[in-house]
Amino acid sequence: MYLTYNEFAEIMSDSEITKDEFNTLIERAQSDIDRLTFNRITEQGFENLTEFQ
Repeated sequence: MYLTYNEFAEIMSDSEITKDEFNTLIERAQSDIDRLTFNRITEQGFENLTEFQ
């Protein structure tokens, strides 16, 4: 998971998104990120990516 609900709530303290809504949205966002990055983040991890990636 790229972002936890607690991290989200800390960054977006005025958001009205509930934890249940967040879980649905983060799954979709994570799927989109993975698709757009050809799963490189999931497979290699952030630390192993080049600046270009």
